[in-house]
Amino acid sequence: MNNNAKVQKLSQVEKARIAARVSPPDKSVVSLRAALKLWRVERQQAAKDTIQALESSVGLGAALKLSSPTKARKLFRLAQDTIKTLESLIAEDADGAAIALYWTATFATDVLTWLCKEKTAAFSAIAQEKFLWPVMYGPHPEEKRKADELVNRLGLGAKTNINLSSGKTFSWQVPANIIAFHLHQLAQQLRRAPMCSWTARDCFPLADCEVGWSSANVYSDDEKYRKQLNALETWGQRGAGKHLPALSKETAAQWVEATKELFLIVYGENFEEHPNLQGLRASVRETAKDAYDKKGGRAAVRKRMRQAVKQAWHSIAAVH
Repeated sequence: MNNNAKVQKLSQVEKARIAARVSPPDKSVVSLRAALKLWRVERQQAAKDTIQALESSVGLGAALKLSSPTKARKLFRLAQDTIKTLESLIAEDADGAAIALYWTATFATDVLTWLCKEKTAAFSAIAQEKFLWPVMYGPHPEEKRKADELVNRLGLGAKTNINLSSGKTFSWQVPANIIAFHLHQLAQQLRRAPMCSWTARDCFPLADCEVGWSSANVYSDDEKYRKQLNALETWGQRGAGKHLPALSKETAAQWVEATKELFLIVYGENFEEHPNLQGLRASVRETAKDAYDKKGGRAAVRKRMRQAVKQAWHSIAAVH
């Protein structure tokens, strides 16, 4: 089968292992594929695996750095390989593997906690752009307080433009909030740099939004998909997304307007059929009514879906 018009029928597990496929604007046949053992579920779990292979590095300047890792990166990979080995041993019920992983994680987190106190500025710069942070946690109230004090000192999530802890926060249980969050992550990446300079990790937001998926088990890597990627890049580099300010309660209305186009590029004109929006569709069906008070009609459902996402932008926006 021609690689430029490839359709894959995949199980949910296989689907989770595809991070992204990227074609740079010059139309070169360049794909950057990150194979993941486990994709993040409900945004509460980090990806367990990093890049397995770079099929090609033509035009991917930033990715080329991976071929000549620094000492720190080599040590990271060594530690990662050790943890992967422990994971495999645990799957095989090997004696001592589970406790070995526990002590490995405990040691790493304990060292990280100590260094966060000694080198607060260095780690705060990292934490402010992250949504989660490893901490030593215990059920005793004083242990909980110490963990909270650490993440507050680091300013965890302060520069994400997402309201994680101020006043009334949004809920991850609301499908529209998750959709808006994923679109924001994708928008930030599209605005940051052209796709030709992306690394595999930069492609994660494409996977979160399920760009390229036409149904729950069908992924297409064809000319239509490449046009979709080009349209996304245009939106972020030269279009409505380029000059957007940081997302906040004050600028949420601007994001609502500018991301109407982004929403359609990602999910298509028949967006209510996109596999990534089925949770959203189900959540609004009962309240979607037309002018005749008929419930669940296509037009009414589409309208409520868009209204829900519009409200979600205001819900997730940071408080400044």
